[in-house]
Amino acid sequence: MIRRHNIDVVDAHCESAALIGACAGLITGKPCIATLYHPHPLQPPRFWPVAEQFFLANVALVVTDSAIKGKEIQQTSSFRQPEVVVIPNGPWPPIPTCDARSIRHQFNLPGDPKVRVIGQISALREFKGQMVLLEAARVVLEQYPNVIFLLAGYEHSPQFRARLERRAAELGISEKVRLGGYPGPIGDVWNVIDIHVHASLFDSLPNAILEGMSLGKPAVVTSVGGVPDAVIDGVTGLVVPPGNSFALASALLRVLREPELARKLGEGARSRYERLYRPEHMTRKLESCFSEVIHRCSAWPPLPNRSVNAPSP
Repeated sequence: MIRRHNIDVVDAHCESAALIGACAGLITGKPCIATLYHPHPLQPPRFWPVAEQFFLANVALVVTDSAIKGKEIQQTSSFRQPEVVVIPNGPWPPIPTCDARSIRHQFNLPGDPKVRVIGQISALREFKGQMVLLEAARVVLEQYPNVIFLLAGYEHSPQFRARLERRAAELGISEKVRLGGYPGPIGDVWNVIDIHVHASLFDSLPNAILEGMSLGKPAVVTSVGGVPDAVIDGVTGLVVPPGNSFALASALLRVLREPELARKLGEGARSRYERLYRPEHMTRKLESCFSEVIHRCSAWPPLPNRSVNAPSP
């Protein structure tokens, strides 16, 4: 396929594709660009350490979405450190297809708009921090009961959802917590969220954070991966340490109690998204990477080592 269509560069996304892309590049003499978000897969197969070293030594360029993950990827390589370029994802602002009242009904949320909805949009997985968020929710609800917590995301494990439900019951907050996925556009879910929370314990730069910024949602997020590069504490959101339920609760209570702060954070987030994270920003940077790699890699071997290039502030 590469030879038949005279393809200039192989673009591979995530680990298994990076392995295949590196092999294809070696066979055809074409450079491979690999997009990676972490130095290792979350569930690596047994042979993976060898495969990982192979493709890291043979790709022309690694694209990732945060500088900290880029450095971790480089440090993973035992042989040739790959060149890494940081290009954050550029999601479009999510567009709702249903009105907020309808979505509130589907999630069994109160119809009263005075009931604030604090929402985390992410897969239901241990490292996304939903268990910590439940601990914070208990503290918030003791002082600000007119709130509902919506944890919207697809289940990777029914056992983990059951654990979340049991913990909510133990904390006595089951009636104030909603869990589950939504089969429609994510813009519908965003349409009912008043305050965005992202309690990750481990991450790179989740798309949900950029989506919330694009919609001007006030946010409380954890300082993991590249999140602090996107969310400026006190300007475009509140940033707290991961795994600290009391810090998370305190920040959420502050946003609930200070509407002017919430407005300021939302406006700051939307402005930063428009300047740095719109789809066209990502597109132009990717085009530049492809052009440079094609120009510089007209002959093998791959590009020489270079340091991680972070995005402009």
